[in-house]
Amino acid sequence: MTKLQIRWAFALVSCALIGLVMFLRADLTDDASEKSLTDLSAPVRVSGAHKPAPELLLKKRVEVPLDEVDLFQIKHWFVPPPPPPAAKPMPVVPVEVLPPPEPVPPPFPYVFVGAYDNLNGTMIIHLSMANKLYSVKVGEVLGGTYRIEAFKDGQLSMMYLPLNKIQTLAIGDK
Repeated sequence: MTKLQIRWAFALVSCALIGLVMFLRADLTDDASEKSLTDLSAPVRVSGAHKPAPELLLKKRVEVPLDEVDLFQIKHWFVPPPPPPAAKPMPVVPVEVLPPPEPVPPPFPYVFVGAYDNLNGTMIIHLSMANKLYSVKVGEVLGGTYRIEAFKDGQLSMMYLPLNKIQTLAIGDK
């Protein structure tokens, strides 16, 4: 059988079952359902199988005088939160206070461009920063913050004046 044939067979069986249930239900109905709707004075007999559950029955209405009821009272849905738990005392732990770290000079802002030996034996060092070229000798102050200390063995040593710390810059061979 193909899927289409299976679907048609299922539909026919379903229709047959629905028809059978409706036919049997019509035979089992009480004669009370055949009474006309206009004849409401006659009592309707309810069989024991169709009695509603006791919790579904309507309760008797209580009469309340209107002057005792405030129809426009304010209603709140706010539920206050539970009280916080009792605070436990925190243990006091001694804290070791460390001294602040020693200040460190900033990185050297100048770039080494080159150096040459002057005719009188002093070394002239060329440094650049922000597209400006600076020519300095050992012992000169550069920008008010660095003093050139030494230039030997491929190392340029300068002192950061605010902290009196020496920094070195490797520039190559002797």
